[in-house]
Amino acid sequence: MAKERIDRRFRKTENSIYNAFIELVQTKRYNNITIQNILDKADIGRTTFYSHFQTKDDLFREMITNFMESFITGLTDEKIIIPVAQIYEHLQKNQYVIIGLFSSDNSNMITNRMMEYWSEKLTSRFTYEAEKRNIPVSLYINYIVSSFISMTRWWIDNNMRETPKQMEEYWVKLMIAYL
Repeated sequence: MAKERIDRRFRKTENSIYNAFIELVQTKRYNNITIQNILDKADIGRTTFYSHFQTKDDLFREMITNFMESFITGLTDEKIIIPVAQIYEHLQKNQYVIIGLFSSDNSNMITNRMMEYWSEKLTSRFTYEAEKRNIPVSLYINYIVSSFISMTRWWIDNNMRETPKQMEEYWVKLMIAYL
């Protein structure tokens, strides 16, 4: 019972930190956000923050990972490479946060983390195909993932005019030529 209470308290504090950070990203540039800003907004102490995260960048990376993990856990269709429509629906619902993150001075951090994450998740799925085509697996995965990230940036830069379903259709059409 005590462990459950501690776990719940830990999750509640972590969520408070996430929410504070999300609020701050909507009003300030990423590089201008300090740990103290996060502490004040989350109403926690410095020690508490550091018991959860070592740095602001660690917080940022973990948020991105959690965001992407939420799609993978519900995915059962092996034919889906990347859950495009689901991701874009979530991006659209949280567009102020996403636009803030992608337009921040550290937007390359989000794309780098997305590259790492999707590369890890997709390598086993595409090893055979890459080897069959005599292409290094890492290059093949890099091509697929960077194409997805580029398409996402394009969509955000164009004010998310297309629906998530349209973006998924575009993704499939683009990928069919290469898979």
